[in-house]
Amino acid sequence: MRISRQSLSFSIKRLEDELETVLFLRSVNGVEATFAGNIFYQYAQNTLLDNLKIKQTLHYQTSKQTEPSLFKIAACDYIMATLGKELYNALSQEFHEQYFSFFQHLMQAYL
Repeated sequence: MRISRQSLSFSIKRLEDELETVLFLRSVNGVEATFAGNIFYQYAQNTLLDNLKIKQTLHYQTSKQTEPSLFKIAACDYIMATLGKELYNALSQEFHEQYFSFFQHLMQAYL
C-alpha cells in the first residue's frame, strides 16, 4: 500500500468515530476485526464489487454506442449521504461522456 501506518490508523480511527463503533481490537500482537468490523468489511467488498460492475457495464455500453446514454443509479440514504458526491464525481470523471441521475428523496441535500 502507498500509505503510512500512521495515516492508515488515523483514517480508521476517523471512520470508527464517524460510525460510532469499534471496527478493530488493537493489541501488542496486532489488530483483529470486531463483529462490526466484519460487517463493515462485507459492505465495503460489495461496494467495491458494485463499482467494478458499474465500470464494466458503462464500458460495454459506451463501446456499443456513439451518443451518450442515461444511466440511473439508486442507493440507500446512508450510501448517498456518505458517498453520493464522491461517487458522482468519480463516475463523471471516469465516464465523462455519460449522464448520471441519482434517484433518492432529498438527493439535492446530499449534492
